[in-house]
Amino acid sequence: MTYVGIDVGLGGAIAGIYGDGAWVVPMPTLGTKQRKTLDLGEIASSLVYEQRFVCLEEVSPGPKMGKAQCMRLGQSQAYIVGMLVATGIPYQIVKPRIWQKEMLTANIRGDTKRAAIAAAKALFPGVSLKRTERCTKDDDGMADALLLAEFARRLRA
Repeated sequence: MTYVGIDVGLGGAIAGIYGDGAWVVPMPTLGTKQRKTLDLGEIASSLVYEQRFVCLEEVSPGPKMGKAQCMRLGQSQAYIVGMLVATGIPYQIVKPRIWQKEMLTANIRGDTKRAAIAAAKALFPGVSLKRTERCTKDDDGMADALLLAEFARRLRA
């Protein structure tokens, strides 16, 4: 069984846990930096496994998000859910506070980004959380996706 976690959004990531291994990749996108869109074909190829279960983080608008940004985030989730439904892949949408309460040992009222990176590194020390080889900092979206995959594994265990 492969458990997949998806941090929805253009800056998100997709992660998987199978047996004793794990992987994480940045959310596949197309286009320029100013006009990015999801690469649905690449996302679909990330989900091709015999048995899998997917956990998606529920999206909600942030206080500093504009209307267009909120719309794109909602569309991203809708595209991914549509793909999962069309292919018959079982999934669950999870509110951030639910999976964070389970997966983050640090106080979640604090800096959840740093807490997620620390938790992902502790659980999966061999998995890189850097978006590219040139990156110097770990990415919280990559950490979130990996923790969502672990949350999916625990949910189905």
